[in-house]
Amino acid sequence: MGETKTKVLFIDRDGQSVGRGIEESLQKSGSVRIITEIKGKRIDGETAKKAVAKGDFQLCIIVPEGTTEAFQ
Repeated sequence: MGETKTKVLFIDRDGQSVGRGIEESLQKSGSVRIITEIKGKRIDGETAKKAVAKGDFQLCIIVPEGTTEAFQ
């Protein structure tokens, strides 16, 4: 009770099952709040890097393109 969720920037460049699975697992954990947009715009790597460096967010998870294919 009273616990704050950690805001995590999340960029899914894979767009397939692994990326979606990671996002769903994080959401189900209940300990993080997934952020995919800042000020109504989808986040890119550079925006995420700046936001983390400024201290606005603690971390960013980027799922690279082709991750699902690599796991298969």
